[in-house]
Amino acid sequence: MDKTVVRLHVTESEVPEAKPAKQPVAVPTPAENLAYIHTMLRELREKASECDWQLAHFIEIAYLHNADLLNNPTKMRRHRK
Repeated sequence: MDKTVVRLHVTESEVPEAKPAKQPVAVPTPAENLAYIHTMLRELREKASECDWQLAHFIEIAYLHNADLLNNPTKMRRHRK
C-alpha cells in the first residue's frame, strides 16, 4: 500500500460560506414559569370574584396550589412527573 500524501489546492471561491452561529434560545426555568402562572392566577382570581363565586373558588385553589409549589421546590419535581 502506497503512503503518498496528496495535497489539495482549493480556491476561496470553492469554499462554502460559513453559516452565522445561531443565537441561544432563552428557556424559562420551572420557577419562572410558576411565578408567571402565579401572577396570572392572582389577576384571574380578582376578576372572577366580581362575577362568579364558584369560579373564583376554583381559581383560588389553583392559586394556592401554585403558591405551595413556589414555596417548596421539591414538590415541583413531584408534580412534573
